[in-house]
Amino acid sequence: MQTSTHLTRTFALIATIAVLACSGSSSTGDGGGGSGGGGATGGAAAGTSGSGGKGGSAGNAGGGSGGGAPDGGACPWTPTPCAQCDTGLSCCGGACCGPGEWCDTSGGTPTCRCGSGAACPGGSSGSCTGHALNPAPTRRTGRFVMSRGKEDWRRMRVVRAQADAILIGAENLRVDDPALSLDPDERDRRRAAGQPLPARIVVTRRGEGIRPDAKMFDSSTGGPAYIVHTAGMPAATRAVLAGVAQLVEMGAETVSTEDLLTWMRNDVGAATVVCEGGGVLVADLFAARAIDEMYLTVVPRILGGATAPTLAAGAGFDPDQIADAKLASVERVGDELFLRYEFFR
Repeated sequence: MQTSTHLTRTFALIATIAVLACSGSSSTGDGGGGSGGGGATGGAAAGTSGSGGKGGSAGNAGGGSGGGAPDGGACPWTPTPCAQCDTGLSCCGGACCGPGEWCDTSGGTPTCRCGSGAACPGGSSGSCTGHALNPAPTRRTGRFVMSRGKEDWRRMRVVRAQADAILIGAENLRVDDPALSLDPDERDRRRAAGQPLPARIVVTRRGEGIRPDAKMFDSSTGGPAYIVHTAGMPAATRAVLAGVAQLVEMGAETVSTEDLLTWMRNDVGAATVVCEGGGVLVADLFAARAIDEMYLTVVPRILGGATAPTLAAGAGFDPDQIADAKLASVERVGDELFLRYEFFR
């Protein structure tokens, strides 16, 4: 890696692929640019090369935010992203609505509310806690996980154990609430030996929807927690989150990928980082040529749809912009394939 800005060893991604497309088909949308989920809670997006993905550690949590209409009928508003809200949230006057919420303007002051129906994009049935993935908002209810087996989760923890830090986007944290922890036996072994646990880092702009009781902030389950945010994080939000994590202000409106990489290397001491999504964060890391390895899990499930999440969100890349990866290994466990790719820059 470029020692001036990048980590000294490796930057790995984990992803779960669930949609395979015929060659020549167009790629699906990025689910409103939301972040991805961890472990088996992956998403999927069809791609022109016959694959797409999201998940285990790379991809989107799918869909814009929004919630069910109060009567379960037609959605009373259109979720719209804006600069003041983190990726995956939608504007509601001066507020930012998250997964499972809808914007109520009937009282004059726009207010985010829980809905009892699932008519709004990204909505849920009576819950504002969100779900791991919503590739087709009207086609499923309840929590969704990509892999039906245990191997994906086991391998994710093995990869985490190689890391000095685990990185995640704000939407992943809001939707999936992962602990970003190691296997309990490995965690206990390290503590007994006086060895550090991987730092846990979430990247956000303003901190909307990040709850102080999120699992990654539980010091009993993992290493130190950091919230990297912009200058736009409100004072009230800082006051709430400062008690559970170290706040690191970085940038006026957006968090610079180069600054993030430099900070992780110099201040956190991270030589190896595992990124667990989402799509926006992954795309930024690819653009910075910061990816060394990518772990993909292919599962035999068909999702898709115009709002399905994607491995790398945003505008995408030109065909020759990112060098082709080398398939380093492939293993089959049941009906799932576990692939590891290496990138040479």
